[in-house]
Amino acid sequence: MPFYQEALDDLAVEQRHIIRIVRSRFIPDSVPALEKLVALCEAIDRGAAADIKTALAAFLAVDPRDLPPSSPSPSLAAEMSARMMILGLDAESDKLRRWSVAREKDTSPSFSGPFSQNIYAWERIEERLLDRIPITGGPECLKVLDGLLVFFGQLVGERFSLNEEEIKKDAKRREEQFDNPFVQRERTISVYAGVLVRLMREIFAGIQSVFQLVLDQAIADLAAGRGDAMLTGAKDRLEGRLLPLIEPAEKSRHIGGVFVETTKSDFKEGGGVHYDVPPKTAPARAKRSVKFHFYDVEQIPEIASEMSSDFAGVFLARRRQIALIEEIYGLQKDDQGKLTAETEENAAAMAELGPDGLRLHNDDDWRKFVVAKFELREATGGAEKALVSVMRLIEAYMRVFTTHTPYNIEDFGDNLLTKTFPRDLAGRLIHDCGVYALRTAYILSLLRNHPKLKLRFRYVIMPLHVGLLITGDNLPTFLVNNNAITRYTAGDLATLRSEWEQLTETGEKGKPTKPATEARFTGELMAESFITGVDLPYKQVDVVKSSGSAARLKAKMWQQYVRNIAPAVDRLFGPSVKDPKSPNYQFYLKYLKLLDLFKQHYNNALMPFWNVKATALWEKHKTGIKSSFDALQKADPDQKPAAQAAYDSAVKTYNDVLEAELSAVKQAADRILLEQIAVQDYISAHPEVFASGAEVASSDRIRAMFDALGVAGMWWERLIYRHMSDLRSGAKVEAPFEKPENKLMPLN
Repeated sequence: MPFYQEALDDLAVEQRHIIRIVRSRFIPDSVPALEKLVALCEAIDRGAAADIKTALAAFLAVDPRDLPPSSPSPSLAAEMSARMMILGLDAESDKLRRWSVAREKDTSPSFSGPFSQNIYAWERIEERLLDRIPITGGPECLKVLDGLLVFFGQLVGERFSLNEEEIKKDAKRREEQFDNPFVQRERTISVYAGVLVRLMREIFAGIQSVFQLVLDQAIADLAAGRGDAMLTGAKDRLEGRLLPLIEPAEKSRHIGGVFVETTKSDFKEGGGVHYDVPPKTAPARAKRSVKFHFYDVEQIPEIASEMSSDFAGVFLARRRQIALIEEIYGLQKDDQGKLTAETEENAAAMAELGPDGLRLHNDDDWRKFVVAKFELREATGGAEKALVSVMRLIEAYMRVFTTHTPYNIEDFGDNLLTKTFPRDLAGRLIHDCGVYALRTAYILSLLRNHPKLKLRFRYVIMPLHVGLLITGDNLPTFLVNNNAITRYTAGDLATLRSEWEQLTETGEKGKPTKPATEARFTGELMAESFITGVDLPYKQVDVVKSSGSAARLKAKMWQQYVRNIAPAVDRLFGPSVKDPKSPNYQFYLKYLKLLDLFKQHYNNALMPFWNVKATALWEKHKTGIKSSFDALQKADPDQKPAAQAAYDSAVKTYNDVLEAELSAVKQAADRILLEQIAVQDYISAHPEVFASGAEVASSDRIRAMFDALGVAGMWWERLIYRHMSDLRSGAKVEAPFEKPENKLMPLN
C-alpha cells in the first residue's frame, strides 16, 4: 500500500461525483485538485527531485477551498514533508509544511494558542523522521542523516525568525499569571520558542544516533579494506552541514551552547544502569548496558542525573573521532596533502593483523596492533620513542572514544574485559577508573614482556580510584589515570626523586620517617596526579601475568581485580568510616567533593577562558604581534631598537589583558584551595580515618618537591606562562589554545 493511499481514496470518492450529461461531463473542482496531490505524492514516492518541484508548484497553486476539508490530512502532509527532507529538498519541504499549517488553522481553528498547529506540525514530522533511523548502518543512513539535518536547519531558522522582545514580553506575562490555568495552557510565542529548542535537542540526538551508524560502517569498511567513502560522507556532513548550523558566521545565531543529555540511565536505590544511547530498539540498548553504584551509599535516585554536553562539545568530540580514525587507519595528511609518517606506520602495523584489520574497540586487536607498531618504530627510533608513540596513541584513543561515568561501575559482576560497553550520545564508551586500568593493562600485555622493554605494571588503589603505574629500566614512567596518561622521562624522574628523598613527610628538608623507597615515591606521584593538595591513602599491587591464551589472561586479570583490587579500596580506611554514627562516616566523600570542585572549575572557569576568552584575545592581538615580530626579524641594525620596542609593546598589551582573564580563572579556584585545607585539617584531627598501617601519600612533600624544582601551579597556568615567555623571547609566536584541536572538552 502506498504511503499516500489516503489521497487515492479521497480522489476515488470525489470522482464518483462526476456527472455525465449526453456528451458532457461536469467535474467537481476537487478532482483536479486531488489529482495534483496524487501526482505530487507519486513524484515523492519515486524520489524524483525535479518532478517533485514541478508537482509541488502545481499543487500549491490549487485553491485550498477546492480540496476536501480533510485532504491532505496533517499526517499525510507531515509524511510528505519528511520524505522530501530525506531527499534533501529543504525549501520544498518547508513550503509544504507552512502550507499545511496555514490550511489546518483555516479548517480547524484551535483555541489553545496561536502556535498550536505549528507545534503539532513540527512534532508530526519529527516523529516520522526519527522512525526512519535504521537499526544497522549502510548507505541508507546517509539519506536519513541528510533529512535530519534539513529538519534541524528548519528548526533553527524558525527559532531565530521569532521576535525576541515578543518572547520576553510573553514569558513575563505568563510568569506573572502562573496561577491562571487558561493562560498556562495557551501555546503562545514564548512556549513556541521553548518547544523549538526542545525539538532541536531531540533532533540533534537523532542526528548523533544516525551519525554513529555511519561511523560504525566507516570503521568496518576501513578495517576490511573497503575504502573510505562512508568516512568521507560522515566528515562532509559534520563539517559542511552540521557545523554551519550550530556555529554560523553570524555569532548571534550560535546554538553551540545548547545543552543536551548524553547518557540514558535507569536510576534505582543504590545505583542503576547505563544504557546505550545510539540504538533505537530496546534489545539493542539492553545488550550494551552496564550496572553502576553510587559512591554515596545514602544517595537517593531522584537527585542522580544524566551526563550532558552542549552541541559544540558533541560536535568537537565527533571531529576528533574522525581525525583519529584517519590517523589510525592510514588516511591522515599533513598541510601539504601528504600522508603523515605516523599514519603510514599505523597502516603498516595494521597490515600485520590480517584481513580483518583493527576493529576499533576490540582489545585483542589492539593488543596485537601495539606490538606491531612498537616494533616498526623501534627499528628506526629505539625502544623509548617506540613506547612513547604507542602510549600516545592509546591515550588518544581513550580520550576520544571513551567517557568517564560519575558513578562506580559494578566491580563484581560481568568481566569488564569482555564487556560490550554502552555508548553516550557522541558514541563514546562509558568507563570508570577500573575499566581504564584493566583495558590499558590488557592492551599492553603482549608488549609488557617484550625483550626491549620488560615493563612492570602495578595497580595503584586510592579512594574512589584505581590507577595504573607502568615502569621499566631506563624507560619513561607512565601514570595512567582514567583516559589521561602522564609521562616522566627517566631523567626527569631521577631529578624529582633526588629532591623527594631529601624531604620529610611534612615537606621540609630532612630525613623522612619511613624509608624513601621507589614504591613510596611513585605512589605519591600517582596520588598527586589524581587529586592534588591532599593526603591520600594508597596501595600498590602488581598486575597479574599469564602465558596462556588471551581468554585465560582476561579471566586471570578479572579474578585478581575482583579478589584483590576492588575490595582493597575499602581497606584503605579505618572502621569509623563505615560507622553511620561516627563523624568520620563516608569520609571518602570529601575527596569526591574535591573532585567535583575541580570539575566545576574546569568546566565553568577554565574552559570558557581557554576555548573562548583567551582564543578571542589571541585572535585580536596576533596580527599585530606577528607583524611586529616579522618587522623585527627584517630590521636593519640601526632599526632594531625601535622594532624591538614595538614588538615588546604589542606583546605587553596582549599579556596584560590575558593576565587579567587568567587572574579570574585563578581566583575561581579559591574554593578548591579552601576545600583542600579543610580536608587536610580534618585528616590531622582524625588520623583514624585511614586504616592502621596504610601507606598515605604526603601532598606536602610532593608539592615541596615540585616547588623546589620550579614546577609550580596547575598545568594550564604553566602553559600560559610558557606561552608568554616564548612570546617575550620570540621563541614561538603562537598560542597553545589557538587551533581547534587545542580546545578543551567538558568533564563529566
